Amino acid sequence: MSRWWGEIGRRQTLRIELRPTQIKLSRAHRWRSRPASSDIVEIPGTPGFTPSPEDIDEPWRAGLDTLAATLKAEGGGLGRVAVVLSDHFTRYVLLSWNESLITDGERMAFARHAFREVYG
Repeated sequence: MSRWWGEIGRRQTLRIELRPTQIKLSRAHRWRSRPASSDIVEIPGTPGFTPSPEDIDEPWRAGLDTLAATLKAEGGGLGRVAVVLSDHFTRYVLLSWNESLITDGERMAFARHAFREVYG
């Protein structure tokens, strides 16, 4: 693993893409749309990503543990960081507009209720 992200300054951003079987680290200047360089870190023990029954509640744990170990090994300041999660780690619920919900608090409560109904 290179030490390229230890050199990230105020004008650069570290982009972390957390995927089921790997983590992609990209460094880019704020004014550029393309990354200046990137590294891919494979997550140990995740070929095809089939979590064991005890890991089913936290399928993201191996990726975060690997990311923490990788960043700790490199040391140094990170500057600005942007984290992108794979759809594998996200959940969605499409809600219809409801005129009876007036405040943001009511809308959030409705959304939380819908998530609990779908995902438990």
